[in-house]
Amino acid sequence: MYMNMSLSKYIIHLQQLGRLSFTQKEACDELGLSVGYIKVSANRLMHKKKLFMPKKGFYVIVPIADQVRGFIDPIHYIHNLMKFLTSNYYIGLLSAAQRYGAAHQQPQALQIISEKQIQPIVKLGAHIRFYKKLHFPDSKYIQPMKTDTGYVNISSPELTAFDLIRYPHASGQIHNIATVLTELEESIRISTFKSFLQGVHDHASIQRLGYLFDFLHIKRLSRVCREWLLKHGTKPVLLVPSNAYDPSQLIRPWGVYVNEEVEPDL
Repeated sequence: MYMNMSLSKYIIHLQQLGRLSFTQKEACDELGLSVGYIKVSANRLMHKKKLFMPKKGFYVIVPIADQVRGFIDPIHYIHNLMKFLTSNYYIGLLSAAQRYGAAHQQPQALQIISEKQIQPIVKLGAHIRFYKKLHFPDSKYIQPMKTDTGYVNISSPELTAFDLIRYPHASGQIHNIATVLTELEESIRISTFKSFLQGVHDHASIQRLGYLFDFLHIKRLSRVCREWLLKHGTKPVLLVPSNAYDPSQLIRPWGVYVNEEVEPDL
C-alpha cells in the first residue's frame, strides 16, 4: 500500500488513520526503503518540526496545530512507545493521581511504572520518568484510560495510593504524599483496596500507608491496613527512611518511627 511513498506522505496517511507514531522498522518495511533513507528523511522532517524522536528508532508525528512547539503531550504516544520498548507499564504516582483530581500541581514529568529498567526521556516536550517494579500488579488494578489517540494504562486509585508511599522520592516526599492521599481517598473503594492488599507482601509500605491514613483521620482505609497487619505482623520501620530517628518516635500499632512531622497542604 505504501511502497515507494515518501516519508512525508507516509506520515500524512498515518494521521488520516488516527496514528501519531511509528517505528523506524515499520517505515522501512511498509515503504520498502532503506534505514539510511528513512533516517535522512526523518531528520529533515524533525528539522521542520513535523516529527519528533523521543527514543532512537521511535518517531512521533507532530500535527500541524502543534508544529510551532514541535512536540505533543507524551500521553498520546506512551502506549505505543512502551510496546516499542517491549515492557508492561502503567501511568502511576502523581501522574495517575492528577487524573483522579488528586494532585495540586501537574507533575514535571509523566511518571511511568514499568517492568523494565528504562532510562528517562528528558527532551523539550518529552519529560518521562520510568520506575521499575519487580513484582508487577495484577492487571485488574490497572485501568484503561481513553485518550484522543486510543487508550493508555493507568493505575487504579488503590494501586496509586500504594505506589505513592512505595516510591516517596518520586511522590514529592511525605508532606505531598499526605496531601495527595487526602484528595485521592474519595476514589478508593474499600472492597478493591482489601483485595489489592491480599497480593501485597511489602509490610513496610502498608505500615507507613496505614499510619498516614490514621493520621489523616481516614479511618475506613486505616482499618483495612490494620486488619492486614494483624494477620501478617509488623516490624519497626521509619516513616522517612532517609531521616535519623529517635526510639521515642515509635507509634503503635503501626510500628512506625515518625521521624518527620507530617504537614499536608490542605
